[in-house]
Amino acid sequence: MTNEEKWVREWTVEPDGSMVHNGRPFYEIAGASLEENWLEHMSEKNWVDMNTFVPAYITACYRAGVKSVEIGY
Repeated sequence: MTNEEKWVREWTVEPDGSMVHNGRPFYEIAGASLEENWLEHMSEKNWVDMNTFVPAYITACYRAGVKSVEIGY
């Protein structure tokens, strides 16, 4: 299984960049909020696999036209 196949199983990324976690718990990120510090926020959740979240998030940013995001720890 490729990395893309793995993240696609866990996350749906809509054309507007909105993201939905396909498992439990249900979790949705609006495309309009992608510039917020989602990397730090999601890394604090014990159910998030960052190996699948990060590529899904990058794809979401690309689809939403986001050119820069806040990254801070």
